[in-house]
Amino acid sequence: MAMSLADVADSRKLDITSALSSFGVHNGTDFDGKAVLNLTYECAAASCRDTGMGECSIGQFDPGYFESETIQWIKVYEALESLCDGLESDINIDIAGPGVLITYITQTAMVVFAWLFFLLLKVNKFINTSTSIFTHLFRKRNPGPNLLTHRVSGLERLERTNLAYATSTFLAELHEAQCFFVVAIEIALINASSRSAIFTGADNWQSLLWNRDSVQFLAGMGAWPIILGQISLRRAELDSMYYLILSTLALALAGVAADTAANPDPDRIYKMFQGQNTLEECGGHPSLRTFCVEERESIYWYVFPAGSIYAFLGLLAILWWAKLWSMCNSPASFVKRHKSLSKRQLEAWEWFKWFVIKASLLGTHIAEAGALACICFGLAVIRAPLLNLLLRGETGTWSVGQLVAVLIWAPVISKYAHLAILGVEKGFRLRLSKAFEIVKRSDTRPGSDSEAISLN
Repeated sequence: MAMSLADVADSRKLDITSALSSFGVHNGTDFDGKAVLNLTYECAAASCRDTGMGECSIGQFDPGYFESETIQWIKVYEALESLCDGLESDINIDIAGPGVLITYITQTAMVVFAWLFFLLLKVNKFINTSTSIFTHLFRKRNPGPNLLTHRVSGLERLERTNLAYATSTFLAELHEAQCFFVVAIEIALINASSRSAIFTGADNWQSLLWNRDSVQFLAGMGAWPIILGQISLRRAELDSMYYLILSTLALALAGVAADTAANPDPDRIYKMFQGQNTLEECGGHPSLRTFCVEERESIYWYVFPAGSIYAFLGLLAILWWAKLWSMCNSPASFVKRHKSLSKRQLEAWEWFKWFVIKASLLGTHIAEAGALACICFGLAVIRAPLLNLLLRGETGTWSVGQLVAVLIWAPVISKYAHLAILGVEKGFRLRLSKAFEIVKRSDTRPGSDSEAISLN
């Protein structure tokens, strides 16, 4: 049944009455709308006179804006339309300053280097296997020296060099350090989201939005290398439950930080500005320019959806599945638990195992490709704001925190260089207690755990 015009009018009247009641006006006839608009104009004029967020000027109220108890809203709009002109806002340097951005780029570069290194060694094993199959098929014991054989021997030598041993140690320590780095950053960003606007360095709504875009973007920049690092650990046979737990914690916090930034509570944001930019003409409340958003475009030309990080948590679950499978289905434990199975049941188990391994391998490659694509895209996105900050030439952009952030990876890089130059044995001998001895094994080839899922 269609609602009549009278019903609509009554409904709107009730809404207006309810709104006035919330402001302590219980009788609509006692509400002086003209006085309220005049006070609003005085607040807007005072907001423009306060040049703390830039300069602006508003027009004068036309005397005829309120005639015969009717408000000429077009005249009110024309007078106040320039209130947000000339708004000055900026991001919080502590959230996305040049030092912080360089730190994320350095983290990404180190992880990609380690990933490429162990991928190269994996290519070596693949070429060796392919060459062996080719030789067997054509009944040639020695195919003869050629360019392919030379490359294979070179990769084999690389796998046995001190650089490879040092890079393995570097990868493990880098992944541990980046997980704690991301955890610390995300806890700080989540805390900042619940504090007042002045805590995050936001002077107005636009600055707050830019800060939140930075939080959302950098949450992804810190999370994607963790996926790539965890896969590299698996490929280097260095993964453990400890690293998986660290990776899961870091990604979960990154997802929470990004989601909080993407879906802020408007009431809480309004309260964040209470007590900031207050003006007497506005009744002791914030300046109207505090809530201006002159340009909604982010400083980043693209911000990844917050849910993308939760997607990587799902991909990390594949690595959890592979690790738990390897632990629970080792050859010894399998034979002990399933020695009573029939031949048909064993064949069915082999088919199931093959399917699980292939599905896990496919999922891991998807995670690897997705993380690498996001990293490349993120580096392209971060380039513009970083250049903008570096070209400013202002000493204020390089605070103490920014200088500390730039050097945060120095210990990891320094130790890697130390082990690569002196050798792993000598390097660790200088670091460990005299009660321990570092001995190089003669055979470091992977074991024969046939039930482990290879995600290489």
